[in-house]
Amino acid sequence: MSKDCKCKECLPKRGERGPRGYVGPAGKDGIDGNQGAKGDSGNNGQDGQDGSSPVADDTGWWDLIGMDYYNVPASLPRLKPQARRINNIIYFRGEVIVPIEDPSNPGQPLEWTYAGGIDTYLDQTDIAPFTGPGGVSIITSGSLRFNLGANVLPPEVITGFTMEVGLGAGFRPSYRSIRTAPSTTTILGSLASLGFSKIGTMPGQGAFLVWGLIRDAEESIVVSNTAGNHTSSFNNCIAHVREGEFVPKYSNVGTTEHSSPLSGVEEDDKYYDPNQTYPFSCNANLQTEIGGFRARLDGITIFVE
Repeated sequence: MSKDCKCKECLPKRGERGPRGYVGPAGKDGIDGNQGAKGDSGNNGQDGQDGSSPVADDTGWWDLIGMDYYNVPASLPRLKPQARRINNIIYFRGEVIVPIEDPSNPGQPLEWTYAGGIDTYLDQTDIAPFTGPGGVSIITSGSLRFNLGANVLPPEVITGFTMEVGLGAGFRPSYRSIRTAPSTTTILGSLASLGFSKIGTMPGQGAFLVWGLIRDAEESIVVSNTAGNHTSSFNNCIAHVREGEFVPKYSNVGTTEHSSPLSGVEEDDKYYDPNQTYPFSCNANLQTEIGGFRARLDGITIFVE
């Protein structure tokens, strides 16, 4: 083999391949690249529809028609019967008092003044509802209609509308303040069903304001017979008093109507105050004897369309 010879025989032979080496450790993370360019803005979305915002049709408070005998201060609006329509509902508030005749001005209702320690009905002894101009109409079956049986709803709340149905609040307490001694007063109690009865079918015709008595319910619409009048147990809380007779005192130890020291069947006793007497007779379940009684309208609503 010559040093300078490059023939196959003279070239050194290749050695055998050695074993593969181990994988070296991973390299370090590369540096983050620069942020890409901002894409183009998308198209604007379509505008949404405007939301509806209903506005209430509110008439404010208006005096009922036919209540001109009230003389109450503006600071006590809760005393005068009033109506207010909001959309299709009419609300009511105030004290309804059955008028009596003015003894010093016959043919006119007695003005009811109730303020500053004055109650012009307190010392009156007339029990008949006033039926002249500005008064009430009497229904023989046991009820009254105010404004002589004409519409009581002010035009501000009913014009353009009609009632859906006649509505009321069922029976509720009514009372009349009376004087039973020079410096002592009490009340006579009764029950009144106050409600509004639809007049006609044309818009704006309004409604009657009706005051019904238990007697009206006792005389059924099925059997028109007065024999059942004043027989229901409701009469236990309705005044049936006679002039000059003594007034019961329920807090006295002699009164056992609401409790008894003995059990079993016992008689009920009442103690009657020797210093108090009734100034007039009154059956507060008769429509002809409830002059001066009053009840609240609050809570009554009627629907109109």
